[in-house]
Amino acid sequence: MSERGGLPRTGGVPSPHMQPSKPVSITSNRPVHMNLYATWEVDRSSPSCVPRLFNLTLKKLIMLKELDKDLTSVVIAVKLQGSKRILRSNEILLSSAGLTETDLQLTFSLQYPHFLKRDANKLQIMLQRRKRYKNRTILGYKTLALGLINMAEVMQHPSEGAQVLGLHSQLKDASVPVAEIRVYSLSSQPIDHEGPKAKMSDRSPDIDNYSEEEEESYSSEQEGSDDPIHGQYLFDEEDEVRKKKPRRKLPSNAAITRQFAL
Repeated sequence: MSERGGLPRTGGVPSPHMQPSKPVSITSNRPVHMNLYATWEVDRSSPSCVPRLFNLTLKKLIMLKELDKDLTSVVIAVKLQGSKRILRSNEILLSSAGLTETDLQLTFSLQYPHFLKRDANKLQIMLQRRKRYKNRTILGYKTLALGLINMAEVMQHPSEGAQVLGLHSQLKDASVPVAEIRVYSLSSQPIDHEGPKAKMSDRSPDIDNYSEEEEESYSSEQEGSDDPIHGQYLFDEEDEVRKKKPRRKLPSNAAITRQFAL
């Protein structure tokens, strides 16, 4: 049975998130190449939770609206909805401020827990930038826009060929995307525990790409600083974690847990 927010079935009504690819009129520079891998822990004691391997290839990032003043670079991050673990690309330089298109050759390979009897198989694709304070870069990331991929739909209907994932920044105008990502292929496959995939480890190119818990938010009314009270951003993974469960402030060296192996 189809779940809301998923990918369109063949011959069905297109999902509001994924639409057929449209012609591109702007030529881009050399594509940004990245291959990112992660293994997310699976609760093997639960019969309704099984490990699967998800592969996602992104071909183009299109900025439809100006998301932030003097935005010169972004990162593309993925995480399972409700999870703290995030896998990020390196920073992607934009050709110019405002509206722009950037060619990508970005592949995410994730070993993830797939829940058979729960509506918890949504993958968040986030467009982020580094946080700022007084025009200086600080620890942490701010989510500018977000799109959802229904993993249950992907498991039933793998996709090859260009599709468009719309990224949205505000719930009140969710029908209008602020950015688009061209998805070349996506699939979800069972994992052979006896094969080499069972020993798959994180091979992200940068230790900062993979984190389990984000840094604390920092609010300020200073010019050039991030202020979640006055800002127009809807999505912030730190806020999401705090709403679910209050937690004590940890020292900075213990606030982030990263798992990384070459």
